[in-house]
Amino acid sequence: VDLDRLKGNGRAYWGEGGEIIKTRDRIIHGVAKACGHTPTEEQLGAAKYATLGYLVRLMFDFHRGQNVGAVVLKGKFDTEGRPLLLVRTQCMADAAEHGSFYRTALELGVVKHVCNLYAGHFPLEDWLEAEAKVCADMRDASSSALPSYFDERARKMTRKWRRMVDDADEWTEANKRNAMMLCASQIKDLLNPNGEPPKGGILIHCAGGMHRTGMIYGIIRRYVNDDPIDEIVADYKRHVDWKAEGAVGGYEELNVRFIKEFDLSLLDAQEIVFEE
Repeated sequence: VDLDRLKGNGRAYWGEGGEIIKTRDRIIHGVAKACGHTPTEEQLGAAKYATLGYLVRLMFDFHRGQNVGAVVLKGKFDTEGRPLLLVRTQCMADAAEHGSFYRTALELGVVKHVCNLYAGHFPLEDWLEAEAKVCADMRDASSSALPSYFDERARKMTRKWRRMVDDADEWTEANKRNAMMLCASQIKDLLNPNGEPPKGGILIHCAGGMHRTGMIYGIIRRYVNDDPIDEIVADYKRHVDWKAEGAVGGYEELNVRFIKEFDLSLLDAQEIVFEE
């Protein structure tokens, strides 16, 4: 691999002192005041989510962070006998651009399978469609089935397992178990693209490459590599822009608990297979 061509960055940007939330609230209240309107609680909730989505998109586009990370899956190989690589990123504004990390990783064959884990309502659809098209164009040009593109949005019932375990008040055994089972099926889909052993490196991302991606990445490191949990947690922190106590970025303690407490036997039950 010509590593001089593969240029990416590990920047994860959360914002200082909750500035994005403060900006969201100022926008909502400013618009409401200008319109002479007092929103209902339901309208306020919808406005907060919609406004936050556009601010997050703006932040991604401005900072051009990619939140890149990677790990070799120990003892696992692709169809050509090369060590199997699991790559993580965020959803990237420049994915379709020539010379971007995403496109170059596909062109060099570093990545053969892409998995979009995000099926939420932030306005990222055009970026996701663009990265899917890159894969489709490459498949057409090579008359092959690679690179594959798995899109959680295309499922009839998207797996909202993260929402079951992101609130301490909802951290029940039933919710946790259901979330783990849904997460296990998603891990099966990304580790066995189209139900087969992976033919090369796998790239996963959600929106910011922080929470959903971080949990799945950490669970796979536990399951395949048996990596020390302290290393897994330290890696999780880096990808959520954790700097120090009091400057924790997007760190969520329940994410870390989910990684630590995940029942790995659920992955055994999925009968995940790799090349012999």
